[in-house]
Amino acid sequence: MRLAAVLLAGAVLGGCSVTANVIGRLGNSPDEFTGTAVGEMDRTGTIAVSDGKGLTCQGQFRYTGSSIGVGILYCSDGQSAHFRFTALSMTSGYGMGTSDRGIPIRFTFGLDRTEAMAYLGPPPSQGAAPAEPASGSFGTGFFVSDAGHVLTNHHVAGRCKDVTIRNLRGEITKATLLGGDQANDLALLATGAAPPSVAMFRDGRPLRLGEGVVVFGFPLAGNHSEAGTLTTGILSAMVGFANNSAEVQITAPIQGGNSGGPLLDSSGNVIGVIVATLNARKMMQETGSLPQNVNFAVKGTVARGFLESYGVLPKAKPTGKDLAPADIAEMAKPFTVFITCKR
Repeated sequence: MRLAAVLLAGAVLGGCSVTANVIGRLGNSPDEFTGTAVGEMDRTGTIAVSDGKGLTCQGQFRYTGSSIGVGILYCSDGQSAHFRFTALSMTSGYGMGTSDRGIPIRFTFGLDRTEAMAYLGPPPSQGAAPAEPASGSFGTGFFVSDAGHVLTNHHVAGRCKDVTIRNLRGEITKATLLGGDQANDLALLATGAAPPSVAMFRDGRPLRLGEGVVVFGFPLAGNHSEAGTLTTGILSAMVGFANNSAEVQITAPIQGGNSGGPLLDSSGNVIGVIVATLNARKMMQETGSLPQNVNFAVKGTVARGFLESYGVLPKAKPTGKDLAPADIAEMAKPFTVFITCKR
């Protein structure tokens, strides 16, 4: 937890070049992590924080509205975090986000420690409820059989001592890892739970460049709706990063916690499994620009082959008429689950 705990940051300082202190906390860690944020007149800025034990993090932020914005942080241990923030004044505010392990972060800027506690909450040693496992992560999965099998990413559930799922009704069930494919980042869980519904994979018509896609899942665990979050986009490339033919590229926004969730077509059929976003740190270093909405999913055909190798025959149907995103969300809610991993 100490290595991940430096993934704390956030500041937005508009109107002039000023510096503000940053105080943050990762999940249920009792430690505070501090640093500074410098805002410029063009409504962007830079961040530098550390855990006081040798690890450092730096990043950027920008306004997306009059008092709200987003940012990204890169740490010396190779981890990263996306966050969003709300300004209370020109030089103060609060925010939240998630590390790339799906662990929630909270922070303040321009506030003293007493004021910050109103947003961070007291540390666990003072009675606060833990926000996540002492060591672990979160992710998304979805039911692929009437027997309660759940498909997700290997990096979400492949190395856990204890895995649980929570369905739409709020029911929590223990899960067991049946198998994994590290190369394609897939994992199959057995739950024994009776699923409210089971995802349908797309049959027949091949994928087409530019067709609409929908992502449903549980990003930014502990900060977003427990009922799930939906984003939309298009299929922007027929291959993944470095021409990986097992993946597709999409423009639908994703965050930490979306990993393992379903990628759906305009009829609500599964056409992929959300797996990754572009390494923004590397692209920033190589190109000088921050990529946006360059995300990847394992192809549905690859996922079906993986399931069949473990004796699970996923349900499938041809693509039908286009549905409104709201209708697709209603279809996805019952078969999509929130996954908690303890390591």
